[in-house]
Formats: sequence, C-alpha cells, structure tokens
Amino acid sequence: MSVIDLSPFNAILTRLEGVAERLERGAASAPSQGATANGSGAAPAAAAPAADDCAIAVAFDAFIQEKLPPLTAAAKDVGNQDVIEATDFFADGMGLLRELLAATGVCAKPQDTAWQKILGAVMELGTKAQKACDNRSECFQNRKSAAEALNVITLVTSLSPPAHVQNVLESMDFYATKVMQKKNEKETVWIKALKTAVKDLKDWCGENCKLGVMWNPRGKVAADYFAENPLGSGGKASAASEPKGKGKGKGPAMPKGGLAAPPPELLAKMKPEAGSAAPAAAGMSAVFAGIVKYYSTADAMKAIFLGSYLNVLLPLTPLGIAAPRLGWSDEAVFCLNFFAILPLAQMLGQATEHLSSSVGETLGGLLNASFGNAVEMLLSIFALQEGLVGVVQGSLLGSILSNLLLVLGMCFFFGGIKFHNQKYNADGARVQSNLLLLSVLAMVIPSLVALGDERSSQLDTLYLSRGAACLLGVMYALYLIFQLKTHPDYFTSESAEEDDEEHMTPLLATVLLVAVTLIVALASEGLVGSVQGISKNQGISEHFIGVILLPIVGNAAEHLTA
Repeated sequence: MSVIDLSPFNAILTRLEGVAERLERGAASAPSQGATANGSGAAPAAAAPAADDCAIAVAFDAFIQEKLPPLTAAAKDVGNQDVIEATDFFADGMGLLRELLAATGVCAKPQDTAWQKILGAVMELGTKAQKACDNRSECFQNRKSAAEALNVITLVTSLSPPAHVQNVLESMDFYATKVMQKKNEKETVWIKALKTAVKDLKDWCGENCKLGVMWNPRGKVAADYFAENPLGSGGKASAASEPKGKGKGKGPAMPKGGLAAPPPELLAKMKPEAGSAAPAAAGMSAVFAGIVKYYSTADAMKAIFLGSYLNVLLPLTPLGIAAPRLGWSDEAVFCLNFFAILPLAQMLGQATEHLSSSVGETLGGLLNASFGNAVEMLLSIFALQEGLVGVVQGSLLGSILSNLLLVLGMCFFFGGIKFHNQKYNADGARVQSNLLLLSVLAMVIPSLVALGDERSSQLDTLYLSRGAACLLGVMYALYLIFQLKTHPDYFTSESAEEDDEEHMTPLLATVLLVAVTLIVALASEGLVGSVQGISKNQGISEHFIGVILLPIVGNAAEHLTA
C-alpha cells in the first residue's frame, strides 16, 4: 500500500498562505492609498491587521447573522428552558469558532501538540453540554441534538468530514428524529432550524475551507497568542450581535473555494491515488477525530487493581490455581476458584472495553462480542472435556435466565431509583428480541421432537440439534454485520454520552487481556474439575451448579454494572 508524501505540497501551501496574507493587507490599506491619490493628505501609517479584519472571520459573521436568529427565535417560541439553554450552548460554540477563525489572521498555524490546550474551551463547552443531558427531562433529545451539533467545529479544518464528524452528524440526526417524532410543532421548527444550521455550516466549510483555514505564516506563535487571548475571552456570538469585522451587513463574500484556494490542477495532484492510504488528519481535526486520553502507567495499575471492590478477592487466585495441584479437597478448590474468577471476569471486561476504544467500532464490536463471554466459553469448554454435558446445558439456560431476569431486573430497579422515567432504544430491543426468540426455538425444537415423536432416534435429535447450532452461528454472524456495519444507529443508546474517560494504552490493554484470559483458563479448569467431587460429597445437583452457580461467575461483571 502506497502512502502519499505531502511534504512537497506543504511548501506550496505555505506560499499560498503568504499570498493570502498579502492580499488581506492590500485590501485593508486600499482606502488609505486612495485618499492619498486624491490629494487628501499623507496616508496614515498602516496598522497591523487585527484578528477581526480577517476576511474569513467576517464571512463567518455573515453566516452567524443568517443562521442563528431563526434558531434562537424558534427556541424562545418553544418556551422551554432546556431548549433555550441547548441553543445557547450551540451559539457559544459558534462564538468560539468565530474567535478561532479571527485568530488565523494574526498568528501562525499551531503545532499539533498545542491544539488540545488551545481548544480547551471548546472541549469544556462540549463536556458541559453533554453533562446537561444527565437531566432526563422531556426535552432530553433536544439537549442531546444540540450537544452533538457542537462537534461539527471539526469541519473547519477538514478536507472532507472525518469519520468521527460523520458519526457525530448521524448521531445528531438520530436525536433530531426523536424530537420530530414527538410531533410538537414548535419543537419541530426548532430542530429543523438546528439541522439547517449544521448542514449549512458543513456546506460553508466545504466552500470556504477546502484545505482548512489559512493561517498567517508571519504571524505570532499560536501558543503565545492563545495564551494571551484564550478562546472564550471574546464573548459569545448571539443572534442579536453585530458582526465583529469592519464590514457591514453580511461582509465581503468569500472567493469560490475559500480564501487563497489552490488552483484546480493542484487539487487534482493532491487527490490520493487509487488504493493508497488517505493522509492522516492534522491539526484540530486530529485532535477531535481521535482524542483518547490514556492513563499513565501508575494510574493504569491503580485502575486495574483498585478499580473495583471485587478486586479484594484477587489474592484467592493463586490459591485457587494451586489448590488442585496440592491435593486440597474439592470443596476448597471449587470455592477458591469460584470467588477468584469474579474479579478476573471484571478485569477481562475492563481490558476488552479499553482495547475496543482504541481499535475502531467494527473491530471493537468483535472484541466485545468475543471476549464478553470468554469466561462462560472457557467454563463450557472445560466442562465438555470432563464430560459434563448437563452442566453445559444448565449453564446456557442459566446464563439466559440470568441476563433476562436478574440483570434486566436490577437495571430496572436501580435505574428507577435514580430516574423517574427510563427510556431505551426500541429499534435495537426489537431486533434483539427477535434473535432471542429464534435462539429459544432452536434450543426447544430438538427437545420437543425427541419427546413428541416416539419414532425419532437419538441420532435424529443429534442431527437436528447440530443443524440448529449451525443456523444460530450463521445468524450470529449476520447479526454482527447488521449491528456493526449496516444499521449501527439501531443500537445507539439515547443516554449514551461522549466518552471522555481515560483509557489504557492499546499495548497495556492487550497484555492485560491475554494475561487475564490465561489466568481465567487455569481457574476455570480447577473449578470445573471439582464439580463432580463437590456434587457427590455435598449432594448438590450438577444441574443446580450449571443453572445457578456458573452463570453468576460468567456474568459477574454484567451484574456489577447493572
């Protein structure tokens, strides 16, 4: 796979930025030169162009003047404080974007390492808007739509919307659809105004910032400039405010293709070749497209070993693994490994979650699907090796009942304590309910055939059971494609928030995942190996162990989360 070297074009873009800067200076000084030619006296000394003189910022003033008034008017017409505050968040975001555009005229392009500090106010605003969504009021979808809309600020520096921004737009559409489904006329007008503003901002960026905004190559160091003039210090852009540039009305129209846009032949040369890798996002796009805050090594160790109350059981792990080799009783082996697997299952889920956040949605979904049930799979494998078919059958039934009744019931109970009304994604629940029905039928039909048809042999039942198992495997693969590729919006939780938590590094998460899986395998082997002994010695049915006890071990992390 070839990779395009964009270094030759960087020099060209730098020169183009210089040309743009000179054109702006010439436009600013033109009236003074005209006055001198007409004999009105000596021309005053040309002042250095201020940020407000930047043509792209003045053009953005025109955009704000056109798009914000309908939105704020619609919010006031709704008359709901949640909607008004959500609109204010969006207006504040546009104000921060305006300040950023204005700064391009007086400072040089920031280093990639400086973006996160520069955009601190933007991130803080986004976090504040998402935090406001915690209040699950009747206008939750309205707040969520505006909060998601804030992230389109990344469009300014993108040649085309990165995947992260596209996901944001899809997420906003999801919540906007929920708002319109309420069939409230005033709220529908408001959400349509918001969607129009976001769509037009995307188009505006495509027209005026095809290659990202052009910075002043001879300007101040960006880090120093923003240290003196942090974003948010210039006031918010409101519908009632006048444009901050010197132009009046809508300001000067931007040239087609944006300020100092490269010629078409240069754009053609910069298009990636077929099969080549797309250039990595840079600057602010890189910051937003892939902001992942990682733990330091010390913090990662704390998160691993002190992140859950279940970790107090970790000292039992070496004892449980060593117990069968030391000839301890089956009761001791079973109890030690039973309690040792509980924190290990929690750590396995934690490692899978952190690794999934670093590898993308598709691969992350596959990881969650595979390792999310790793403990149950290992227990079943070792039980089959011991010939404990009844235990495996019981664990399957127990796992289904545990998730359907215990985990779901705990979610309803504890969720109802905190929230008066709880909502869920009906589309995703409908799909999963249909899959559950299919799974139940696949397990029940072979048993019904064996019980109802005296002529059927055990071999016939076996063939039917294996056919059902193959069908379930195919359906599960199709379900993963449906969930991860074709219809991911069906499984978007309405209460899902932007992930602003810290993560383990991919390397650390991988090492933890592999290590914990191996330890779980050893503990599972000891646990299953003691089932027959404890069943015989204590008179406990193997079916009871399979239906009740083993699902508790396999679903410990889900139970704790619920």
